[in-house]
Amino acid sequence: MDKVSYPKLLSPYKLGNVVFKNRIIASASTPGNLQGPENYPTEAIIQHYAHKAQTAALVTVNGWGNTPVKSEHALIWDWNHGGVQQHITRLTESIHYYGALATSFLFPEWDQNL
Repeated sequence: MDKVSYPKLLSPYKLGNVVFKNRIIASASTPGNLQGPENYPTEAIIQHYAHKAQTAALVTVNGWGNTPVKSEHALIWDWNHGGVQQHITRLTESIHYYGALATSFLFPEWDQNL
């Protein structure tokens, strides 16, 4: 079987005015055991995404919205809460520290009864 090669995978890529450090994109994935009932990204979540940012050029983070989610493992963080905003900022800065860009899903309205 021939070996498949992707010579440009780790090379920078320019899209408009943005230069990505490589062509690797990390999709949203948060292991449920890293998040308890907190309505903000925990330190374990921040470290999880920072670790992904070490190799990926773009890291997609699970979303946040303006309605807090009440569950055992809340993965929708309330962006209207000042303390939550500080944790989201720390999460974003931890991704940027490694030269990766952060993207997320935004849920402006979240109906928990659906």
